[in-house]
Amino acid sequence: MNKFGQWNFIGFILGIICLSGLGYAIQAQLTNHFQKEKEQYLSTQADIIQTEIISSLEQKLNEYNSWSDHPIILEFAKSKKAQAKNQGADFPSIAEMNFIALLIDNGVLSNINYLNTYITSSTGELLWHAETSHYSSFSQHQSFEQKLALLGEYKSTYLLAKLKQQNPIRFLLLYPIFDEDVHVANFAVELNINTVFQNIVKLAKASTESDIYLYDHQLETYSISEHEFTPIDTFSQRPKIKTSFIDEETINTWRWSKAADFGIYLSQPISVMDESLKVIHLSMFIFVFFTFSVLFVLLLVLNKSQKQIRLNQKNILRQQNRLQHIQDLSLVAGIEVAHKNNKIIWHNGFEYLFNLVDKNIDRPKQLLNHLSNKQKIRYKKCFDKVKQTHTSAQLEIQTKSNDGKHFYFLIKMFNQAAENPIDASTIILISDITEQKLKQVAALKDEVDYRDLILQSAHDGIVGVDLSGQINLMNQASKAMLNYTEQQTKQLDFDTLVEISQDEFGLVRICILEKIIQDTLPINLTCWFKRANDERFTVDCRVSPIIKHGKLVGAVYLFKDISLIKQAEQERQALSEQLRHAQKMEAIGQLTGGIAHDFNNILASVLGYAELAQDCIELDRIDKVPDYLEQVTLSGERARDLIKQMMVFSRKESQQLQCIELTKLIDDSLAMIRPLLPSTINIELDLNANAQLKVDNVQFQQLIMNLSINARDAMAEKGTLHISTQMVINAEASCTSCHQEFSQTMVMIKIQDTGSGISKETIKKIFDPYFTTKDLGEGTGMGLSIVHGIVHQLGGHLVVESLENVGSSFQVYLPCVNSEEDSNSAAPLPQAQQLNLNDYQPNILIVDDETSIAELLADKLTLAGYKTVTTSDSVEALSIINDVNFDFDCIITDQTMPYITGLELAKAAIEVKPELPIILCTGYSDKIDEKTALSAGVFAYIHKPINFNLLKLKLNQAVSHH
Repeated sequence: MNKFGQWNFIGFILGIICLSGLGYAIQAQLTNHFQKEKEQYLSTQADIIQTEIISSLEQKLNEYNSWSDHPIILEFAKSKKAQAKNQGADFPSIAEMNFIALLIDNGVLSNINYLNTYITSSTGELLWHAETSHYSSFSQHQSFEQKLALLGEYKSTYLLAKLKQQNPIRFLLLYPIFDEDVHVANFAVELNINTVFQNIVKLAKASTESDIYLYDHQLETYSISEHEFTPIDTFSQRPKIKTSFIDEETINTWRWSKAADFGIYLSQPISVMDESLKVIHLSMFIFVFFTFSVLFVLLLVLNKSQKQIRLNQKNILRQQNRLQHIQDLSLVAGIEVAHKNNKIIWHNGFEYLFNLVDKNIDRPKQLLNHLSNKQKIRYKKCFDKVKQTHTSAQLEIQTKSNDGKHFYFLIKMFNQAAENPIDASTIILISDITEQKLKQVAALKDEVDYRDLILQSAHDGIVGVDLSGQINLMNQASKAMLNYTEQQTKQLDFDTLVEISQDEFGLVRICILEKIIQDTLPINLTCWFKRANDERFTVDCRVSPIIKHGKLVGAVYLFKDISLIKQAEQERQALSEQLRHAQKMEAIGQLTGGIAHDFNNILASVLGYAELAQDCIELDRIDKVPDYLEQVTLSGERARDLIKQMMVFSRKESQQLQCIELTKLIDDSLAMIRPLLPSTINIELDLNANAQLKVDNVQFQQLIMNLSINARDAMAEKGTLHISTQMVINAEASCTSCHQEFSQTMVMIKIQDTGSGISKETIKKIFDPYFTTKDLGEGTGMGLSIVHGIVHQLGGHLVVESLENVGSSFQVYLPCVNSEEDSNSAAPLPQAQQLNLNDYQPNILIVDDETSIAELLADKLTLAGYKTVTTSDSVEALSIINDVNFDFDCIITDQTMPYITGLELAKAAIEVKPELPIILCTGYSDKIDEKTALSAGVFAYIHKPINFNLLKLKLNQAVSHH
């Protein structure tokens, strides 16, 4: 063992001795402190137990405290006192029975702790008791006289019986009885307080392992823990003050209550504390042993480290020699530069670099001077950074040899710290990376070529622009779509490429160049591009910003020619409209039979009442003629409404969504479907939904008609068609046609039949186009497909429920709208105002190819005070209009006429006399509607059959306007 090892061993021994002494002192101090804490804890427990017992007794005492003034007790006490004084016979009296009844009613006798009840004189003599008396154990108590004195002061109290071999423990609750401030007797209740002690002991046992005793003046002791009388040898003297001590075997403490005349004694074996001290002793032993082990291990490690240090020193020298050889083989040059004067203090391996750059160079400084000014600045910044921050850094530099070849060098700088900061330095390693650099350049060029190949091979057009909108990139697909040559693309900019208005163009530029950089999100838009021949085509375009180093430098447009897709969509939409119209025509074909039946009934009514009117006129009984003519009018209006429904339903026009009351929609639809159903099918209505729907009226009627026709066919012309509506809050269901789950507030329209039903397999296919279960020629299979399309166009869903041989239910769910009353509902028609025709009669030109209608209008207006001129030839009407003597206040013309239509005639009249009002009437036209007529300058547009009240209203307005 060397000298260093000897000193280590001596220090180890001294440390063990000091550590053992410190451990023993800590253990002794902890043991003493633990004993005092244990004694203090036991004393606290004794105080708590005594307080709990006294508190419980006080609570028991307060339960009967108010009984002292009770008249029944006073009366009973006075009767017992009088009976004792007169020595009367001892038999139950009414006062005694009242007293016992009082005890029973208040639950005294049923109390589990109850033992006895006493009535005594004011001096303590027993006058009456309820059970076997133990009164002597209280009256012989040495504190009994003191308790009587308290009763005389109008104070209730309690008293512990002598403990000598008494079980249970008895307590007497004493209450004074006063009669007009005179102490006449005492009322006492004897209780068993073992239960009170047991509850307190349970709580005390939870926190201490002590034995608990109760003792009295005679030092009689009762073990509350064991419920038995146990003598205690330590009670050689009566302990009346608070005290505690520790002997060889136990820790003891006791408390005496002078007011309660009893004491509490706690005793705990010293072995309990010894068990806790064993833990402390064991902990100290473990601590000392662990510390000894740590010191021993440290001593071994220290010796081992000393040997390892010597070995490492030898290895370092060996590694230095190896590194020198490796540096010579790896062609890496090294320099060490001092920080204090920036001078080279060591260099090695520069011969190879000298030969590469310039054979005339023989010093490292010359090689650095051979660099360009830019390379020197980069080198100096890197060197200053390492010198100031004491870190490492690297940079790549490029230089050129005398024969023009380019070389790349990697320079790595490492800070070398020293004990004295002045002696710090930087080691610089320089290696030739020309070969690796040339490989990187070649790989980068290959990658650029490959990316350009991908760009040019893309099927979609790709165009790049700079911030000025100038195109700087176009792939082959974009050139093919735009038909531009390579030379032409260099002269293109954004505004010549995109077909868009100047305002919109400016907005798009703002979105690309300003807003995209804020949101970092691309823009999707559909626009039109122009080819080189100015041909326009539709593209789906996605514009994304080009950001370089956090700065916006341009934008890239990725676009796709969707002209064919748009054309296909338009054709598909047209075919869909044609298909819907064809199916509508099919439904109209089914309406023909029912409508023919209704029209026969209407004609029968018109002809019948007309003949009755003629018969009455011939028989000169004209009193009933107005009624018959009224019936003719009503039948005509019914025919007019029926024709109007058919015209609206069969009209081929685009979808027009309007907010319409659901009840009105159902009523209009019923007017269409009633002729389709035989009288053997009963229609039941249950309309509970008061809502508006945003629908196309014709489409809705077609929806209801298709479902009703299917229901009719399923019932074999006999059954019940039930149509109901109701609001469904947060409807949760799965659509039978699109299989989508939906949950929202909607209107449900249920169409239910009592037909043959639909099988589960068939329900899966009923919405497929051209699927039908009917025989060949009886159905097209498009009815429910049309229903599916209409419902989902309106944002709704369909739920189908069916049981075979029971019936089917089609539930249509449609979203409702919250709006004002339906603006499309027909408002009551105002009565026509009569013009003052006394001084002036307006002149009206009536044009209609039906002479009877023209004459009817003329006669009607003549009766109203107008002058009329009629013609059934539209060419003649045009000549009248072009006549210089033309002097009419209004023209009423039919639309559908030979040679010249009503609208053409109206336009000609407006050219001649622009302020002339024209009223256009039509029975049916698929080329003109009210909107078209009014936009052409027509004053009013009226449907045939003409409502004369409406005609006179419009005519009065027209003449007044003229």
